[in-house]
Amino acid sequence: MSNLVDYAKDELKRIGMIDSGEAYNDWAAKAILDLIELFSSQGHSGFTAPYVAGMFHRLAMFKPASPLTGEDDEWNDIGNGRLQNKRYSAVFKDKDGIAYNAEGKAFTDDGEVWYTCKDSRVNVTFPYAVPDKPEYVYRNKIEQLQPKTGQWISHREHCENLGVTPSGLGAYEWCSNCDCGIDIMEWHRNHYNYCPNCGAKMKREVEE
Repeated sequence: MSNLVDYAKDELKRIGMIDSGEAYNDWAAKAILDLIELFSSQGHSGFTAPYVAGMFHRLAMFKPASPLTGEDDEWNDIGNGRLQNKRYSAVFKDKDGIAYNAEGKAFTDDGEVWYTCKDSRVNVTFPYAVPDKPEYVYRNKIEQLQPKTGQWISHREHCENLGVTPSGLGAYEWCSNCDCGIDIMEWHRNHYNYCPNCGAKMKREVEE
């Protein structure tokens, strides 16, 4: 592991993150190298290195180290009979008792941009081992050719439809077709009269 820091620096330099002159890249490179230096100093073997790195990645991404049990102490009541899992916030349980992972699938229309939407929901049973990655799904090209329409839904209405208390994302509006959210100010800057995720033409525009 003695060459790990030099290796990481070289790889980051190749993608323009070292001495980039951009505040975000410089900050991110330092954060990455701080972790690499600590990891390197721990003297891992070929066995412990992948185990520790893999477990760190799961925990750093708020993914549980063991399967969810579905027991009562794992849930937070978020209102209207709906529960949210404490150990993995993308898992919910409706008042009918059906549990699901709201980020179980990720979709793409072009193979480059991936997104989640209402179709990302995957029902689960317990014990449930949260996967490292969602199921990746390529949208049917025939489906892409069909014209889609929708409308922007206010953040408050979106939360009410989900049966949850509105959070601080009041500047967001949501596509009624694919359930993606977009910042209203970004919408104004880019003149979105369509959804950037599913391509649906919006029936109305956000008013200035």
